[in-house]
Amino acid sequence: MNVKPTLRTSGLAGAMVLAAGSSAYANIVTVATPADFNVAAGTASVGPVLWDVNGDGATDFQFTYRYPNTATGSGVIWQANMNPFTGTQATNGALGYQGTFIRYAEAFTLGTIFGPTPPANTPAVSFPTTSTQVTLGSRYLSAGTPSYYGGFATGPTPPGTQAYVGFRFTIGANTHYGWLLLSVGPGSIDFVSAAYDNTPNTPIAAGAIPEPSTLAFLSLGAVGVLGAVARRRRAA
Repeated sequence: MNVKPTLRTSGLAGAMVLAAGSSAYANIVTVATPADFNVAAGTASVGPVLWDVNGDGATDFQFTYRYPNTATGSGVIWQANMNPFTGTQATNGALGYQGTFIRYAEAFTLGTIFGPTPPANTPAVSFPTTSTQVTLGSRYLSAGTPSYYGGFATGPTPPGTQAYVGFRFTIGANTHYGWLLLSVGPGSIDFVSAAYDNTPNTPIAAGAIPEPSTLAFLSLGAVGVLGAVARRRRAA
């Protein structure tokens, strides 16, 4: 949550309070996203593309894409997946819900809080603990009838719409929470931006990023307060 500091606070102590009020932003780290998927129709499978969220050399997630473009009978038309990397299924994961056969990631809006307590949602969402299959969005042909499945392909988030994935991953023995902004569609996963909170077990709001301009402003304010104090001392 972006809590704006009050300018009524005065004195050096006030400046320190303002700076402390912005500490949450200092703990948010923006990170590079994977390269976008652009897959030709008729492609059975592409990937995995590996994502090391914090750049520590340990892969956290893997993305795959299927675009066989099934035209008759039953089968996958297209399907975009975001899975925990091998061996991290018990710790890493994307917020989602269990479908009849596979697990789907949910698409969230700006400001949704991702943390130890999942956001209230219909359907109910949670982080997976054993599933290796997390589908962002898909289109499936059943007995000749196509249908969309997954948070990034249904309801208020049709294919091609940007929305947020809430994710959980580990750094060493610590759990961290983050967000990933993306869209999916026929033959594509378009990654936009991502961030996580560097403080273990700390919730993060979808879309939250560091605010260097605010921190710079507060630093200047603190310097101004110190200068005022020094001037008063010299005058005395």
